[in-house]
Parts: sequence; C-alpha cells; structure tokens
Amino acid sequence: MKRLTILLLLVGLTFNLAHAGAGGKGKGKGGEAGKSGESASRTGKASGQNRDGEPTRPDGRAAGASVTRPTMSATQQQNATKLTSDLNAMKSKSQVTPQQKQQLGNDLMKLAEGTTKPSQQSVQALANDLSAAWSDKALSKQEQGQLMQDVAAVMNSANITAEEVQAVIADAQGILQASGATKADAQTIANDLRAITAELQKNAGTAKAVVGGKLEAAKGKRK
Repeated sequence: MKRLTILLLLVGLTFNLAHAGAGGKGKGKGGEAGKSGESASRTGKASGQNRDGEPTRPDGRAAGASVTRPTMSATQQQNATKLTSDLNAMKSKSQVTPQQKQQLGNDLMKLAEGTTKPSQQSVQALANDLSAAWSDKALSKQEQGQLMQDVAAVMNSANITAEEVQAVIADAQGILQASGATKADAQTIANDLRAITAELQKNAGTAKAVVGGKLEAAKGKRK
C-alpha cells in the first residue's frame, strides 16, 4: 500500500514539472512575439509610417489627416498647379539654374493673396530648399496636392491661429519625410515655413498698430 502511494506521488510530481515547463516555453514565445511586434511598430515609425502603412507627421499622426487648412481660391489653385508643374519639370534636369529657382520664388509669392506678404528673401529661401528636396523624391500626386495646400496656408498665415500654422507645417514636414526626404532636409523646409509665418504675423501686427494709431489720431482731431 505504501509503495502504491509513493508511486502515485511520483507520477503526480512528474506531471506537474512537465506542465510547468510547457507553460514557461509558452510565456517565452509570447514574450518574443511581443518584442517582435514592438520592434515592427518602432520600425514603422522610424520609416515615416504608422501601423497601417500611412505616412506620419513628426507628431505621429498620419500626414494629411485631420489638418485644417484655409480653402484655396481658384487663383491660388491655378498658381499651386503652376508651381507643382515647374517643380516636376526640374526633376528631369541635371542642374537647376538660378533663373528656374527665381521662377519658383515668383510662383510661391503668387500664392500669397493677403495684403500682408512675406519678403522676397524668405520666399526665395523656401523655393531653393523646396526645389532641392523635390528633385529626387517620389511624391505622389495626392502628396503633392497636400503639400501645396500646406504651403499656400503658410503663405497666407498672417491671420490664422498658431495651432493651425503648426499643424500645416508639421504636415508638410511629415509628407516630405514619408516621401524619402531626410529628416534634416524636411526640417530645413519646416524652418523656412516657420520663418515666413513669423514674418507675416509680425508685419500684420505692425499694420494693425499703424491703422489703430491713425484711428486714434482721427478721433483726437474730431474732439
């Protein structure tokens, strides 16, 4: 009887040890799968894409998604089409001439329809950097259209909120990085856009102050 009891205890112990070993292997595989999924997620973000394969902005959101931009006028749309056409024409050329860069600057300036406009210097800096980034990057037609909308919004950013400006600049940066531009090149263009925005909003503030001063002077004369 004692031998039978001991034998049953040994069988039970052997079964428990075998079950515990199988559970440990299962946990190990689960941990490896989790690490693999985490690595894939990180790789997707590093390549400028989210888990669904969509291009992402620096803030992690899909480029072009949920970005509020002012609606372009018919004239702006025509000018944006002209700018896109000129940029695409340069991709087939081995060297971009100063005259072509100047034309890009003129195209960009035409996107600014407000009374407050950026300086030719800041616009030309954007034109030069944009032509360099555009020349060897594979932007789809959709990405080109979204990028032009972002640029047009910045060129008319004198009276839009800081949040809207930052959103369109981040979107433009994300589109460029997703198309294959280096982080440094995309950041350079984002800095150009920020410089134009700062210039426009400063000039708009100065203009308002001047108008306000004239109104106060007129009231003083009436008294």
